[in-house]
Amino acid sequence: MVRSSLKFFLLSLLCLFEVVGADSVFLMPMNCTELLPDNAQFVGYLEAVAKGQVMSDRAFSKRLFRVLSLRDKMNDAAGKYRDTNPVDLLVRRTLCFYREQREPLEAVMYNDAKFIVFLKSNLKELESKIEVAILDWQMEKEQRAKYELQLQKNQVLVDLLRKEAEKEARISFDRLSLSARRKVQVP
Repeated sequence: MVRSSLKFFLLSLLCLFEVVGADSVFLMPMNCTELLPDNAQFVGYLEAVAKGQVMSDRAFSKRLFRVLSLRDKMNDAAGKYRDTNPVDLLVRRTLCFYREQREPLEAVMYNDAKFIVFLKSNLKELESKIEVAILDWQMEKEQRAKYELQLQKNQVLVDLLRKEAEKEARISFDRLSLSARRKVQVP
């Protein structure tokens, strides 16, 4: 009996690594109050949840993978313009809300039934917030590109006005220097 239980445990563990993956985060991060948080552990945990739900709820798992794909697209598109991916922040806030409100001290596995129910009931809201964040970022990016184009168009005029102002400043400076020399002549 003990031997068959051990075999079953080892077989279950092997299936766990095949389904979830060896590089995934199996436990929800405990600390949500860091000043400079590492969002990778929260994203890794969400990925583990998605992988863990593949067999039992494909539609839910697909929605989680869509969230993760949107995150990756934001990382690719953002490049130098953004320090923190807004999708990472939203994922972190969602997981931390559960951590702080429901299970502040308990270990929450990637397949915890209560957490899965919570995430399923809040996934629609998370998805809509992610879409709003991406839309806002894209609008900001388009606006920035528009301003940069306008600045480039204005650059010729800016250069011309700057040269004229420098010429007038040089003439004014020379005139004031000459005036000062005349007033301060030594007797």
